[in-house]
Amino acid sequence: MPYAARPMEKESGDEINDGVYSEDGEWVVPSNYAQGPWNPDHQNGGAVAGILARAVDIQESPSPMRIARLTIDLMRPVPMRPLKCRAQIVRGGRRIQVVDAWLEDEGVLVARTSALRIRSNSALAQNPGFADETPPPPRPPVEPGARATRRKISYLPGWLRAVNYQKMGLAQPGEEGRCWVRLQRPIVSGELTQPVVRLAAISDFSSGVANALDLGRWVSPNADLSLNILREPEGDWFCIEGRTDISNDGVGQSSARIYDDRGPCARGSASLLVDRIPDQSK
Repeated sequence: MPYAARPMEKESGDEINDGVYSEDGEWVVPSNYAQGPWNPDHQNGGAVAGILARAVDIQESPSPMRIARLTIDLMRPVPMRPLKCRAQIVRGGRRIQVVDAWLEDEGVLVARTSALRIRSNSALAQNPGFADETPPPPRPPVEPGARATRRKISYLPGWLRAVNYQKMGLAQPGEEGRCWVRLQRPIVSGELTQPVVRLAAISDFSSGVANALDLGRWVSPNADLSLNILREPEGDWFCIEGRTDISNDGVGQSSARIYDDRGPCARGSASLLVDRIPDQSK
């Protein structure tokens, strides 16, 4: 008998029904919460990562499995309109499975993910483990309305209202940065968001947590996102601790260690496209 990787649990209440997306068959319809900071007509990478992780997570498996690796390619700007969301198991197996999922806009591929799922066995927890149990950095007091951008933009990106973001200092070039993030809205309206989907959604902040560029002069969107997930995350809050390096040819790389309230649970990385903002005065 196949296992459903995740039950799509339903709940009532205004907040859970006010999600980043709504679902209509194979279509996912973005709400304003999906809106990103680079262009008001484009979705945020975190929203895209969340909906693709969910598409993988709900696929059936022949035995209990969980996502161990998630790689997302942002093929082109993802528009703020209904998209087809599809998934396919490309490698089956009782111990290892590979699942691809993708978003289409009028037949054009705009984002895709390839996920590695590995069988999980809770009985192994009785054996001595080698997991890193380093406690997470202290979480700062919650500041309602904290915003995760230093850019001078004419609108407030909807995604920044879907998360609670607590930045811990401003990183200097070559230094590590740190933030705590919590997803405040469900990825799909009326549905409980599973822990691994919350992790995927907030991991997009890995691309900018230690970005020391002057964002009034530079843009640095990430073209991809990769996650290696050590264990099933716990709780709502995640700490992202990492660094960003920028080369002199316009390519950057971010890497991050991600904590939940228990300790390290994943590592993330992203490739950045760095460019100047055109001088509007000319």
